[in-house]
Amino acid sequence: MSSLWRYLCLAGIFLSFALSIVASVPSGQAAPNDPTAYVPNVVTEDMVVEENVIYVGIWVINVYGFDYPNGNYVFDYYIYFFWSDPNITTVQWYMMNGKPSNPITKEMVANGTSQGFNFEFWRVRADLSYPLESGNYPFEPVTLPISIEIVNPNKPGQPYQLRWLEESSGVDPGFKIVGWDVTDVQYSIVLHEYPFVESPQAIMDIAIKREMIVAFPEVILPPLIFCLVSAFSFLLRMDDSGAFGLRVGLNTSMLITAVLFNLSMQKQIPPTSTINFYTIYITGVFIFLALNLIVTILGYVEFNYHKDPAKLKMINRYGVILSTSIPILIILMLALALWVF
Repeated sequence: MSSLWRYLCLAGIFLSFALSIVASVPSGQAAPNDPTAYVPNVVTEDMVVEENVIYVGIWVINVYGFDYPNGNYVFDYYIYFFWSDPNITTVQWYMMNGKPSNPITKEMVANGTSQGFNFEFWRVRADLSYPLESGNYPFEPVTLPISIEIVNPNKPGQPYQLRWLEESSGVDPGFKIVGWDVTDVQYSIVLHEYPFVESPQAIMDIAIKREMIVAFPEVILPPLIFCLVSAFSFLLRMDDSGAFGLRVGLNTSMLITAVLFNLSMQKQIPPTSTINFYTIYITGVFIFLALNLIVTILGYVEFNYHKDPAKLKMINRYGVILSTSIPILIILMLALALWVF
């Protein structure tokens, strides 16, 4: 009896485990290792049986190793093709802005026929790149494209017509770049002309933007603190040697700190063909710190030569006005030039 009871207990445990596995896959949905799980309702009313037409869709699963300064990123995605033309046996496609991370990260995971359409599913992990322009750094929108080209090996002079499956394309909810938000996804088809042939290209543009809560403390706040600390030096008297030494040391240290901060930031900014917001902002910071130091030295020299407290007070007062207004004017002028040109 004890042996029978033991076997019944083991059978119950096994049954419970099996039921938990079945329950983990929701009804009506594909299992996680099935590529069609990422492509709901692929055969839609928009897909029409046509010759020489290929429907293409991309589902981006995740991103790895986003190198913003160099414009490099690694995407893990599914790409799938549907066609009804009997003359097309397989889709010959190429990545235009990258390559597979290694030879085994571009593989066909499924193919066959569904509702009158042939299909191919590919799983790809690719090292991609795109030249980034940091015109409004650190608040610039950034576009990360996936560009593929499909060739017609049988009739090179007759390019395929591509159609995007936009309803079955997109970005997975688990897609995340730390410090960035996905703002938009755009799809386009272009016909690229080569000397002897034309080939269509399907391009998926993922637009991302830096989160303000990340950009402000990393880029904007430190130089602002440098200026605030330096501004307190205007409260120190210039007719006192001790106060003068403290004022010079304070402004000099803030200027050197700002220069070192800018050098460290240059490694995080992509090359640009124009000025950007950060360049304008840090230029105003440098001018403010430099003018504050110049006013301090001029005031001290003036007092040692003429011993005129009233004139010294006037230098300090106008120094505050000029040190504040000149950087603001320069920032506004450069920002206007950036906006116009």
